[in-house]
Amino acid sequence: MPPATCWASGAASTKNDLYENLSWLCQHQEQIELRLFAARRGQRKPELFLYDVTSSYLEGEDNAFGAYGYNRDGKKGKKQIVIGLLCDEDGTPVSTEVFPRQIPKTRRLLARRYARRASALAASG
Repeated sequence: MPPATCWASGAASTKNDLYENLSWLCQHQEQIELRLFAARRGQRKPELFLYDVTSSYLEGEDNAFGAYGYNRDGKKGKKQIVIGLLCDEDGTPVSTEVFPRQIPKTRRLLARRYARRASALAASG
C-alpha cells in the first residue's frame, strides 16, 4: 500500500510526505502500469505500440538521471534527461520512463516490458 498521507484527502502534508509518496510510486511504477494495462485491455492484444522520446535540459547539478552529452535543445553545459512514452494504437499512454542522456538504448528498455503484448512497435526519436 502507498504511504498513508494523501494530498487529495486534505490532510496537512509536508514536502517529505510528497517525496515519500513519489518514492513509493517510483518503486511500484512497473507493477502499477502493468496492472492498469491488463485492467484496461484484458486479453485483447494491441495491434501496435507507438513510442517516442524527448529530452529536456536541467538547471542545477543535483539530479540522479541528469547527464552531460549531446543536447537537442542546444544548451551547452547543461545536464539533460530523456523521457520515453509508450502508447497503444489509440494513443492511450501505457508507460513512461526517464533515462539518462543515452538515447539509443531507451527503445529497448521501455518497449521490452510490453514487446510480447503487441504485434508491432513504431518508434521515433
